[in-house]
Amino acid sequence: MASNNEGLQLVPEAILKRKHDMDDMKAQRASQAIINPRGNRKIFSKKTKVIKVHKPESILAMARSKRNHTIRYHRVMKKGMQKRASSKKVEKTKIVVPDGVVDAENEAEMEREITFVSNSVGAKMVFVVRIRAPNGMPKKVKKILNGLRLKSINEGAFLRYDETTKKQLHLIEPWVTYGIPSKVIVNDLIRRRGHGKMDGKRIPLSDNTIIEKALGEQTDGAVICVDDMVHELHTVGDEFKKVNGFLWTFQLSAPRSKFQREKLNFKDGGDYGDRGEEIDELIRQILLKTTTPLIHKTQITMPEKLSYNEGAALPTDAPAWAVSASQRIQEKLLTTGKISQATPPPGVSRVLLHSCCGPCSGAMVEEMLASAVSEVVVFFYNPNIHPRKEYEIRKDENKEYCKRIGVTFIDVDYDVVNWYDRMKGKD
Repeated sequence: MASNNEGLQLVPEAILKRKHDMDDMKAQRASQAIINPRGNRKIFSKKTKVIKVHKPESILAMARSKRNHTIRYHRVMKKGMQKRASSKKVEKTKIVVPDGVVDAENEAEMEREITFVSNSVGAKMVFVVRIRAPNGMPKKVKKILNGLRLKSINEGAFLRYDETTKKQLHLIEPWVTYGIPSKVIVNDLIRRRGHGKMDGKRIPLSDNTIIEKALGEQTDGAVICVDDMVHELHTVGDEFKKVNGFLWTFQLSAPRSKFQREKLNFKDGGDYGDRGEEIDELIRQILLKTTTPLIHKTQITMPEKLSYNEGAALPTDAPAWAVSASQRIQEKLLTTGKISQATPPPGVSRVLLHSCCGPCSGAMVEEMLASAVSEVVVFFYNPNIHPRKEYEIRKDENKEYCKRIGVTFIDVDYDVVNWYDRMKGKD
């Protein structure tokens, strides 16, 4: 006897389940649209208005906090920090382990004691981060924070550290943490999180032409690139005020885990005040959490066939130094047919090149291949690069580059422990 389902097209069970789930989702969205017709946006309707309940305990806690901080503000304004802040540099020591050491046995061997300055006395510049919400904040504290451009939590800014700003930081200390950043950290901050202010808009510093356009004329050509900005900020040069005014406040992320947030009360200002040179560690934690590249929103497309002599037309708004360099290159191409020539020693046709990254060695490799060198081998041995994540990024980019141009790539192990043993006492 023939089955009644012979002529029907069978549908897989997975598709039927998916259709059932989609129907349920549509029904939930339709019911939600009836309750709240304008989605998640704030509305002021009697039918859809959500009543927010404030417990009396929270109101009393905020009032008590505001009263205590107002008393502290007036005490510091009148008497200063007294014994809470030293007028001399305070040096401390701590035990650290180099990045990249993962073995417990090696960790004990690689431990070393370092000395650091734990306060900002004598510094010319500090980096300030706001770490606390405005709950229980006195109006005078809010006024100072707004004057320092720290209007919301996790915002950071550079400040000239003089008697005026020192007094202000003491008054608002429970809401901020600050310290002396190293030149490396200043550089990383600007390249990873730096934005400029042009025509009232927040512009990412993705190209040096933006900096030259904004600060070139103001500084008479003294500041035209990121390196110039880092130098002016770190040394507090003559153009510090203009550079700092051009920079938008740094939008940072909270460098705390869920455990720290819930158990240690960091949101209540549990780790505030002057850190001195330890501010580097805090900023490094913030920057390691982000996936922002060194150049914002810039996609680098490599051509199918790489050539050292291959040029490209300059943009219309190219800076003067770029135009001048391009003209010199074009003149040399017309006269000699080459930009430059790498001449190896007599009898040498093979070169072993030690490389730290693709951008550094790329032009050298192509120039040597275009000359009398018949073979170039790239040797990658860099246990001094930290952290391990940065080492892997450089190695992968270098390996991919060598693969594309047909050059042999030798990858040596990341023996950081052995390298530290050999370098011990030479730093």
